[in-house]
Amino acid sequence: MFFNNRNLYVRLRGAYMISRSGFSGCFTADERRYTSLSLRLSGTTHFDDGKQTYVANAGSIIYLPRSLKFKREGSDEDLYILHLECINSKGEENCGEIELFKPLDPKLYTMHFQRIEESWRAGRTNRASSQLYELFDMMEEEFTHSSAGAGYNMIREGVNYMRMHFQNPTLTVAELAERCHISEVYFRKLYREAFGMSPHGGIAELRFEYAKHLLKSGYYSVNEIAEMSGFSDVKYFRAAFKKRFGISCTEYRISKQKGLSHLHATIP
Repeated sequence: MFFNNRNLYVRLRGAYMISRSGFSGCFTADERRYTSLSLRLSGTTHFDDGKQTYVANAGSIIYLPRSLKFKREGSDEDLYILHLECINSKGEENCGEIELFKPLDPKLYTMHFQRIEESWRAGRTNRASSQLYELFDMMEEEFTHSSAGAGYNMIREGVNYMRMHFQNPTLTVAELAERCHISEVYFRKLYREAFGMSPHGGIAELRFEYAKHLLKSGYYSVNEIAEMSGFSDVKYFRAAFKKRFGISCTEYRISKQKGLSHLHATIP
């Protein structure tokens, strides 16, 4: 799936909530400026790329590469749509294929798309970009564990709550277990079986990954990033970041900004 492609650089170019009338027609790369990722709130649309027909209805998420020609036919619909620029490690536009994702909990994903759209509309583009990567992480996690069985299903609500509230420094495992109506001990057991780490490790991973996205943006101080990521102690955050990644926050920021500058220079 596109969201777990580690060689793909994705840049958010727009986030909108739109309503449109039913339509039937053919789209080519020349007519579409960006790759899109959309979640339908209502309506049903059929996409045909000449090899397969994809049916996107309420609650489903569909990925449409800019370079792909396809036919679209559907009813009136309301949707959130994200415009993306997708570039591979060589600075080339990613082609890819249409991908359809049907989440287990559409309401949770709707909240994520809404947060991205609201941040973008408010001019908080870097926050919207960070929220986009949170969305990708959530999609990858569900895709990976969709066949994990009853154990994962029992803790899914707690895992989703963790993803929505990891920025709260007071978040506890007890809260997550309570969401699942199971004991904290049992939650810890099921979480480790599903993810190979403790719930505290999962919370820390979300916080550090979010911090990395904020560092990469270059718009926030390390103190601000620590607070925004859920760390109440800046000194601990700095030390833990260096221990985890072998590089300081400042060094990481500089290395990533240099890397992105090189990547942008290779884009035609």
